[in-house]
Amino acid sequence: MEQRSSMIQLAMVVACTIAVGVAASLRFPQPAALNFPPLNELRFGDHALMDVGGVFLGLRRLTADLAWIQLLLYYGTPEEGPGEESGGHHHPDPLSYGGGRYERFLEYCQRVVRIDPSFITAYLYGAGALAWNLKRSDEAVELLQEGVQRNPQAWQFHKYLAAIGFKQRGEFAKVASLLEEAIRDPACPSMVINILGNTYKDEGRYPEALRVFLELYDRAKDPEYQTTALKQIRWLSERLHLPFP
Repeated sequence: MEQRSSMIQLAMVVACTIAVGVAASLRFPQPAALNFPPLNELRFGDHALMDVGGVFLGLRRLTADLAWIQLLLYYGTPEEGPGEESGGHHHPDPLSYGGGRYERFLEYCQRVVRIDPSFITAYLYGAGALAWNLKRSDEAVELLQEGVQRNPQAWQFHKYLAAIGFKQRGEFAKVASLLEEAIRDPACPSMVINILGNTYKDEGRYPEALRVFLELYDRAKDPEYQTTALKQIRWLSERLHLPFP
């Protein structure tokens, strides 16, 4: 009886998986010719079974969405920091966002984009975090170059690569100009808007920083970015002797 019950449960799981796959294919039609990497280039990490199963069932986009959520959870969880032996954690400056080490961040990003190479937001979000928040520009360039290889039509990668190059050379005006162009894209990640605001702030250009953080607050869908934007707006308003909106 127990064996029969287990077989029924297994059949139900398989049926649900197929149903989800059909729904995903209807909701997210696959491009005619995606440049998928070979299986031996996938970055499975701790989720090999889920990733392999999703790829072989033709559920790349759904699997990539799940991997994306796991990336956001990884990056959104405070790291162990000084005093970790006693259970302490690293808590960044409340006016900063996304700093730390996160040594596996590139691996998490590559896992997402190698499952679904058309996931443009994952490349941009990852490169922004690596170059500006985590101070690992070489890894950001590596991720963007992979994006260019898989999506040669995506113009955003070239702007980000140029901005990182200017950042490394200390050419603030060119970095700001390219990021201003990037945030005009409605699909621009909130992180990049936040980076531009902090870039202006670090240069002492408070009116421009205030404008960008107001835009971040209006556009961000993530409550954490809205909270970060509000803190920056309050801080900048005080420095500029303006009423807090």
